[in-house]
Amino acid sequence: MDQISRPAVPNPILGSRFFVPDVEAHVWPDGRVYLYGSLDLPGRMEYCSDRYHVFSSDNLTDWVDHGVAFSLQDTAWAKDLGALYAPDCAYRDGTYYLYYCVPDGRCGVAVSSSPYGPFQDIGPIAHVHGIDPAVLLDDDGCAYLYWGQMDGVRAARLKDNLTEIDPATVSQPLSVREHEFHEGSSVKKIGGKYYYLFTDTHRHGGKATCLGYAVSDHPTTGFRYGGIVVDNFPCDPETWNNHGSLCRIGDTWYVFYHRSTHASRYSRWVCAEPVVFRPDGSIREYGVLELLEHLVNIMLKAVRVREVSVVASHRLACALVLSEIVAGCQQNFDRMLHCFLIREIEVVKINCMAQSQRQIRSDHAFLVLLRRLFGKRGRLPCRNCLSYNPRFQGYKRPRSSLRKGDGAADPPAQWDICLYCNC
Repeated sequence: MDQISRPAVPNPILGSRFFVPDVEAHVWPDGRVYLYGSLDLPGRMEYCSDRYHVFSSDNLTDWVDHGVAFSLQDTAWAKDLGALYAPDCAYRDGTYYLYYCVPDGRCGVAVSSSPYGPFQDIGPIAHVHGIDPAVLLDDDGCAYLYWGQMDGVRAARLKDNLTEIDPATVSQPLSVREHEFHEGSSVKKIGGKYYYLFTDTHRHGGKATCLGYAVSDHPTTGFRYGGIVVDNFPCDPETWNNHGSLCRIGDTWYVFYHRSTHASRYSRWVCAEPVVFRPDGSIREYGVLELLEHLVNIMLKAVRVREVSVVASHRLACALVLSEIVAGCQQNFDRMLHCFLIREIEVVKINCMAQSQRQIRSDHAFLVLLRRLFGKRGRLPCRNCLSYNPRFQGYKRPRSSLRKGDGAADPPAQWDICLYCNC
């Protein structure tokens, strides 16, 4: 399996309006990619809502919101259970099968002739108890269902009607001890092998921020741990979990996952990154270096550094932050990012030494401003955080974060940067 190209994907791929975690992505016969995920409601202090929206695109940039595809009110047995957790969808012979789950651990299935519904409920699936159902339609015509958390994870063969499992085929595909499995099953067949993507707790003291994978020659057993595909730990101070899927779009495989935002573990955006396969079939982690590049770009934009300084400072800043991560500062996101901000400005200041004294004084003002924003005076939430996060209700932003004598004027709108999100 050869290494693939890495075309860019704008993240969050649905923009900042929709909070859609736990995404399963599929390309259906019409050639469009469809996203099936939970739906977080901004400002709510609970995971997920009582409905699903389906989104589709033909270019990973322009997305169509097809509206409510399914809700708890469409069921006769789960109307009062509060939320719909992570779903998946399958297609066979003109019918789309939506697999969903509710907080009490039961899973159900609904059907539609359209990929975006509305879906008609069939009801709960017998002998299945555990959240996060995922489905695999193998190329030999067999279908498999996966569900559950920790050592309660299970896999079974689906009957031909795709609405029932064969209880005699139930097995445990992964384990906490061998794979650090948490939840979020998603299985795809790639190059003749079965790749099992899941929420992985190997890092950060058991936090479920990683997507790991395991590989097998069989769809339900024999999975060997392969490593981590993506880690969303640096995305937000409140990040807690991750959940996603692999999907082939054209000639490129992508990993879909989510990031916490607005200092809330309950407001999660869907993101996507191209996947790099090594010649031996293993997956290269999309991790520290790419996320650092993302942070560098955000901070360089925030301090309005002239483009001539960017190239010279970029590599050194990445190296400095990487050393902080290796030293263990990933356990304190705020401190890591604060150190990053200060050091990046210092690097830019060094690069500007050959320029005018006015530029050097300006860099000093930038440094003072950032120290005010992220030092003893604390952090200022942005307007989005003020709108979405209940912890900031009643909060009044000061007219200026600077005191007289700091050597800089009242910051303009470009300085309205925030450590609570990536705005």
